[in-house]
Amino acid sequence: MDVAVYYRGLLDRRTTLLEECVADKPTFAMQVASHNVLKDFDTLVSVISGSERGIFMQACREYQYSLDAILYGNYRHAFASLRLSFELFTAATYFSAHQMKMNLWLAGSGDLRWTELNDPDEGVYSHNFMKAFNPDLGNYRTQYMSLARQVYRECS
Repeated sequence: MDVAVYYRGLLDRRTTLLEECVADKPTFAMQVASHNVLKDFDTLVSVISGSERGIFMQACREYQYSLDAILYGNYRHAFASLRLSFELFTAATYFSAHQMKMNLWLAGSGDLRWTELNDPDEGVYSHNFMKAFNPDLGNYRTQYMSLARQVYRECS
């Protein structure tokens, strides 16, 4: 088989799927709403500095890829990218308070574990983390932790 012909066929199929999605107004409205979240991400990126900014931007790219993948029916890839974007968004927040761990991770000497990010005593949803960085959310920390675990599980 001619490889160029194969990929042109895939491109034609993607074009057809895009046209079908755009024609289905309620479905495409959900796609547009999900895409528009990127405007909020742009605002956040504009106030983030340091290495956390690069991690956050990578999370944004993964989120965009998840939207692209779902548009063309690549659901497994969409969920994998959505989960990775969630991990990276959470990691950027976690690393903002753990500079050494971030530097080791960026250097390839440290691992990023969801259980550490979501740890009830030390993670981003812990009482002390919330108290130190956003006391107003402290009353909702258990709900956020539960929701984060559920989202992570559903994307896995």
